[in-house]
Amino acid sequence: MWELLLLMLERLGIIVTLAFIMTRLPFFRQLLDQRQLTTVQAFSITVIFGLFGIVGTYTGLTFSPEEGVFSSWAVSVGEDEAIATQE
Repeated sequence: MWELLLLMLERLGIIVTLAFIMTRLPFFRQLLDQRQLTTVQAFSITVIFGLFGIVGTYTGLTFSPEEGVFSSWAVSVGEDEAIATQE
């Protein structure tokens, strides 16, 4: 169980680092600082945070209860496996 917690914290660190770097970009800062957004800006924010959700899923770990092992990336999931994500 501790192994899963450490692996999940590692993956969460990747996502937090990516979010930190993005907040340093002028384009992203402009989107976050405005009170009223245009349709294009709202679409941009939707795409950006949608990508965060996708990255969060693919950085999850697949767990096989029969073998009791975790795989590195959630690329394919068998019918007897589960995905552990940090979302």
